[in-house]
Amino acid sequence: WEGPSAAPLGGGGDGTLQVWSHPLFLDTEPTGLALLLPGLVPEAARSFAVGAQGQRVACRLGGPHAMRLTRGALADVAHWLVGSLELIQGGCAGEPLHASMGAMQQLLAWDHVSGSFRPDPRRILDGREGQLPELRGFKFTNRWVKDPSSEPAVFAALVQEMLLFYKAPLPVVVTLDLDQTLWFGECAEWPPGTYESGSAATGAFPLRMVSTEKDETGRYPHLELHRDAPLIFGALRLLRASGAVRIAIASASPARGSALALLEKFGLIDGEMWLEIGDGDGGDGSGGATAETTAHGKVGHLRRLAKRMGVPKEEVRERFVLFDDSERNVDSVREEEPHGLHCNALVLDPATGLTAEAVARGLEHHCKELQREREDGFDGRLTEAERLAPDREQQRKMRQDRLGRRGERQAEVDGGRASDKLRALRVDPGWWVAAPLDGEEVDWRLVELATRLFKTCEWPGCGSDHPLAPDDEDAEWAYCALATYDAETRVHYQVLSEVSFCPADGTVQGTVRTRQAKVAESSRRANRYVSRDGTYATRETARATGFAPANVRLLPLLSSHHRPLRLLKRLVHRLEHLALVAELDGLRSLPA
Repeated sequence: WEGPSAAPLGGGGDGTLQVWSHPLFLDTEPTGLALLLPGLVPEAARSFAVGAQGQRVACRLGGPHAMRLTRGALADVAHWLVGSLELIQGGCAGEPLHASMGAMQQLLAWDHVSGSFRPDPRRILDGREGQLPELRGFKFTNRWVKDPSSEPAVFAALVQEMLLFYKAPLPVVVTLDLDQTLWFGECAEWPPGTYESGSAATGAFPLRMVSTEKDETGRYPHLELHRDAPLIFGALRLLRASGAVRIAIASASPARGSALALLEKFGLIDGEMWLEIGDGDGGDGSGGATAETTAHGKVGHLRRLAKRMGVPKEEVRERFVLFDDSERNVDSVREEEPHGLHCNALVLDPATGLTAEAVARGLEHHCKELQREREDGFDGRLTEAERLAPDREQQRKMRQDRLGRRGERQAEVDGGRASDKLRALRVDPGWWVAAPLDGEEVDWRLVELATRLFKTCEWPGCGSDHPLAPDDEDAEWAYCALATYDAETRVHYQVLSEVSFCPADGTVQGTVRTRQAKVAESSRRANRYVSRDGTYATRETARATGFAPANVRLLPLLSSHHRPLRLLKRLVHRLEHLALVAELDGLRSLPA
């Protein structure tokens, strides 16, 4: 376990960690899994529910069993858990775990073209010691991280060199959000005339606005400009003068008057800046933002900005780069037409806002994506290889694979500095890991077998003498399987649990667990699965039959672990959200 959670809590002099194993039960039934924790769970907290509303499952942690593990052993268990969680979501795009999980980001990836898994080990996002980790292939961003400067001219020169190196179409429209992006606060809470400049200026930019009235605590509230904002705007104005960029503001804030007044007070606005502030009704902010307009507001803002700037519709994705603290806004802009714009965008940490490193990272990501599209012959919808695909099904798979890889790159560039947030935490986050059990001890045989197969994704056949192969052909197999109806045409594989041979014809059958969908003619739910001709279908039963044994591969995943791991994966996502909230709250509680 190599992340920040490797702190030797309860560690012994021999370098081992004190670990408490709590067996996991679902609906009173044992799962064969245990949660390994650095401390005892109080009796009152050992029962909880996991799952969506209306589908919650009662979980219980059994009595603890003490054990000592080396860091290497704990890392092996973490690798088993991460790889197993990726196995159960076969066919779905995965995103890296949040850095506070302290685990490997990814061991396997789903290849949409081959319809199967491929090895894809990711580094651990950590950075508490020394410099920030480098982003792979981001030469200009890494150069700035290693040798930053407080001079706008130096940053402008680096960005100019970057744009010329990648041959990006110019000018690039650098589009910025307001609240949490430029300053730490909401402009709606600062009406004009209720504040004054409260700090020395950096060049032409005051750094803080202070309220003219005390709050209930007797203090004068203040609104701070994020630290790098003066440096960034100074550099962007130099780049604008050379024709390399244009500067735009896109905000859904209903307080248009407050926003404009703050921009003027902070010295950020000038006559050459393009503004689109409001709720999406044309920029006057008179209608008030709603959930619906906020969800689609950034796309509308960028479309209106492009029209006013005279940027042709087909060039919007090549020109605009959005920097926003809202993941929802960024995702909507990144989405393909007609719902999105297929533009590049970067999610910002609201605690640090817009930084020079983030601007360099977002612009370099934009340049690299455009360079890749030129090399692939992308026409705005398909690449050259996709246009030459033999049939529409293969074209769909190739396009899906391309979008999945693009999403992985976006997730990496968004989380490329997640470790920066970890360093600002006052305490290390706690850790936990699920492990397979053999009696009361960890099933090291399964852990070793699984982690070895994760490195190659060369899954054994069901007729081999491999340790995963079934002992009794008439009984249900212990392990899950990866099956396809036609390996020759690369029809998508499916992950099966509760696998067995069909006595009538010797084929293989198993249960497919996918995201369930509503069935139109009834209130029941159905599973979406791949049929024999490669098309997707929806049916109420989750049982898939008729797989030829030659097209079935065994996975190092016990069927009995499939359901509890799916529930734990849901729990992981909840913990990630809690970690993000904890980081933000922790940063806000730090002294000014």
